[in-house]
Amino acid sequence: MDRIDTLKQLQTRLRNSSGADRALDEDIFAALFPEKEVRLAGMPDYAIGIRMFKYGHETATALCVTASLDACVGLMREKLPGKPWSKTASGRYRIWEDDESLRLQANPFRLLADPDPLATDCLTFCDAIFSALIAQLEAITETVD
Repeated sequence: MDRIDTLKQLQTRLRNSSGADRALDEDIFAALFPEKEVRLAGMPDYAIGIRMFKYGHETATALCVTASLDACVGLMREKLPGKPWSKTASGRYRIWEDDESLRLQANPFRLLADPDPLATDCLTFCDAIFSALIAQLEAITETVD
């Protein structure tokens, strides 16, 4: 399975979720940060090669994006650095792409992701992040083909 398919499957799970989901958090972490290992709090540094998740205050994982807007913002900054985002009055999270060709116009950004609101703000924000990541990967794939 390629990376785009993996992200689309996780996005489908996000869209079908009704709230915080520890298993989904762990799968998102594994897919987006395959190179990182996070250890249980207090686990010694010499315990190499064990993939475990550090306990947090909300969902017991290091990445609790289905339950924490702070974690969503952290994920956004890590995976889509410099991309501006906003939340509309209707609860939609929008992620914008800086467009050099529009820089001198009134709005120098084009909409990269604008999904419909889901069960919680966290799920909606995650969905917007996944939409933006998928759009970027698809754009790269199209230019390569």
